[in-house]
Amino acid sequence: GCLIAVFAAIAAFMILMVLGILAAIAIPAYQQYATRAGFVQVEASANAWKSEVETALQGGVESGGEAPCPKNGDTGFGTPESYAAQGINRVVFGEFNPGLCGISIWVPPSLGNVEQQILLEYDPEEQAWYCTTTLSEQLKPGWCK
Repeated sequence: GCLIAVFAAIAAFMILMVLGILAAIAIPAYQQYATRAGFVQVEASANAWKSEVETALQGGVESGGEAPCPKNGDTGFGTPESYAAQGINRVVFGEFNPGLCGISIWVPPSLGNVEQQILLEYDPEEQAWYCTTTLSEQLKPGWCK
């Protein structure tokens, strides 16, 4: 009787150990998956904002001049906090580097307690968008590589 109880206890301990190892692998993988999935909404919003920036720049050129980069507070562009949504803390529009119009998207912390930035910059001469971010390589959205 005692021998069976010892074997049962050992078997139960081994099962708990295997479950612990599986949980240690699965929980961080799920958290990373959930964070990356949240960037789908951020991407959809970013695409709309990119179009708004391009439209604002085009409108200035059609008016006979070189349009400055749109910034928060300009017509059609709200305050940074007005863009807050799931996965987005705030969005800042403006010229962050000379000659490039930017959209700075601040996202909640993924790990730790520091919010992260996704910076989209438009080069009007090349008509191309560039993306940089403070997110780690594992969390960097596919559209920002």
